Amino acid sequence: MSRDTAIRGVLMTIIGFCGRFKVVTRIAAAFTLLLVLLGLIGGSGLLTLSTTERRFDDYAVISNNALRIERISASIFDMRRNVITYIHTGNPQASAQARRIQTDLADTVAEAIREARDPARRANLERMRTLIDGYRANYERLVPLRERRGQLVDQGMNPIGQKAREDLSEIVRTAMADGDMEAAALAGIAQEALMLARLEANRFLAAPGEETADRFRDRVAQFEQGVGTLLARLRNPERQREAKEALDLAKRYQASFDEVRTAVFEVDRLVNGVMSQEAGEFTDLASRTVDQQSEARAALLAETERDMDRTMQVSIVFLVAATVIGVLAAWIVGRSIVQPVTAMTRAMERLAAGDLTVAIPAQGHRDEIGDMAAAVQVFKDNATSGPGWRPNRRPSGPPRRSAPRRWRR
Repeated sequence: MSRDTAIRGVLMTIIGFCGRFKVVTRIAAAFTLLLVLLGLIGGSGLLTLSTTERRFDDYAVISNNALRIERISASIFDMRRNVITYIHTGNPQASAQARRIQTDLADTVAEAIREARDPARRANLERMRTLIDGYRANYERLVPLRERRGQLVDQGMNPIGQKAREDLSEIVRTAMADGDMEAAALAGIAQEALMLARLEANRFLAAPGEETADRFRDRVAQFEQGVGTLLARLRNPERQREAKEALDLAKRYQASFDEVRTAVFEVDRLVNGVMSQEAGEFTDLASRTVDQQSEARAALLAETERDMDRTMQVSIVFLVAATVIGVLAAWIVGRSIVQPVTAMTRAMERLAAGDLTVAIPAQGHRDEIGDMAAAVQVFKDNATSGPGWRPNRRPSGPPRRSAPRRWRR
């Protein structure tokens, strides 16, 4: 059996099977099949559109968070700049700006955490929030220390050093006026040691370090030694009083410096140690998070493109299948109607011509054509049961019948 014969046999079997159902049922089934295929095409497209929309929403969220993190990175440098400016100058505007940036950073990070969907990126942002909270707490510890340092320098060391210098200058002036050149020279030596001590103190404030603090102590010791030598030489009560006052002021100056030193070292530890590490880790996390978000955006785009390509391919397959199945269903349904109707028409023409031996087709059908076949069979049975009938006998004279009616196909 050839392949074409086998296919034809299958189709005929299907056509015969269709005869078990009403015509309207066959037509409805064919249309339903087409609608199901079209629904599959539409459903596939809607599913892809829904998935694509969700991914574009994810893409928008990731992009917005990436922009936030990039702004955060820029704000970190601005915050550090204002903090360092405040530490060196005590400018209250720089301090206020640093606080404002810290608040904005905390709010921005909190917003980014709320919209983060990836666990790894959320963990980075949670760590960034911890770091910014720690930075803010350390800054609030730093501010009183910086204010105390400013008070000690402006209200302690500077006026004390100025007064000690004035006392020594007065000793030099009066000693020279009295002709006591040795006392004037000793006072000048002590005054030089005082000026060098103040110079080291200013150097320490500009660049804190233990070596500078040690040099300051050495200069103060030289100053105290010089004032001691001066006191042993002086005989004038007023100049003795001024020398003792200068010596007492030197002790107060060193005490203020020691307190300033403690505050400055703590500020330096916070700014250049703890807070610098926090800001550095914060910046690294921000950069890492931005990189992760860039990778996530690229992956989303690639996945979306793959889904759209896949949907296009599936839609084409369904469309071709719908076309083929639709044509095949139309042919099968049409043949299942036209073929028995044509056979019935021929049988009725033969009956009308007086051939009562013709077999009535489609009698086993359960559709409207089967009902018609049953009616024709009754007509045939009635004709054959009449008197004078015998096989193959044609009636005498032309049959009285109208022109054959052609059934509409």
